[in-house]
Amino acid sequence: MKRLKLNRAIILKALGFITIALFIGYNGFGFFFGQNRYYREIKNISVSSLSSELLLKDFSAASQFQNALFIGDSFTLALDNYGYLENNEFLAGIGYTSYDHVNYTYFPEDLNPKRIFILLGINDLVQGYSPDEFIENYRELLHVSKEIYPDAKIYVQSIAPVTASFEYIYEDRGNDQINEFNQMLKKLCQKERIVMLNPWNAAKEESGALAENLSSDGLHLNDQGHLLWLEQLLILLK
Repeated sequence: MKRLKLNRAIILKALGFITIALFIGYNGFGFFFGQNRYYREIKNISVSSLSSELLLKDFSAASQFQNALFIGDSFTLALDNYGYLENNEFLAGIGYTSYDHVNYTYFPEDLNPKRIFILLGINDLVQGYSPDEFIENYRELLHVSKEIYPDAKIYVQSIAPVTASFEYIYEDRGNDQINEFNQMLKKLCQKERIVMLNPWNAAKEESGALAENLSSDGLHLNDQGHLLWLEQLLILLK
């Protein structure tokens, strides 16, 4: 009887360990990629020093960026205009919001992207959309993207932080407001079962603001900022 009880206790402990392991696996290794399978970030890292290897890296050759469609605003447009990613499709415009893409963007039906990367939100904040309005427009954009490109894997990127100097001047579009929008985006992605990527931790100072040396004007990224952004995306997509 004692042996039976002992075996039962061992079995229960084993089942407990298996349950924990499955939970961690199901949630995308939360110690590294955030809290659940629909949110990925690299935790506990500091601003990258940007090695010479990174500066010379050809991101266009990365398999994660092959046959991809990028949807966004001036951040995404820069990837196209400055040739960071060649042989990809871009639907992006300066000042574009999620509302603009839903109502004004033409989505070519002859495209067959393998992946779709979306980065939007800072202009929604600038133009005064409430968090609820922003999320409703973003939800509609996700539904449109799914309908037109049903075979594509969609990735939503969190809104990038701004520098402390930019935030000091433009308090209405500071990092507190950006964080609020990002938290709502995170909930939306969980509900829609879409992976959200946060590639910005490596670009932040300890305060949570964007590192000054990675921005051209406090809001937009400079050359180094773009390279770091792409590097972090590749890590998150492994």
